[in-house]
Amino acid sequence: QADITLSWNDKADNESGYRVLRNDEVVAELPANSTNFSETIKLLSGQSVEYQIRAYNLVGETDSVAAKITCP
Repeated sequence: QADITLSWNDKADNESGYRVLRNDEVVAELPANSTNFSETIKLLSGQSVEYQIRAYNLVGETDSVAAKITCP
């Protein structure tokens, strides 16, 4: 198992919320002004997972840099 905690700076001032994507799939929608997300997932040795955090509102969503985590 891997305990994952992601933190970010809330630089948006007009977001409706944040979407957390794991391997390009939405795994959580968080309220506006959120700054962290945690979950526990199963990862085998050598497996990788990639996360993105995207602010969204009625107009659309932001792009974000991906964070890749690999289990040793």
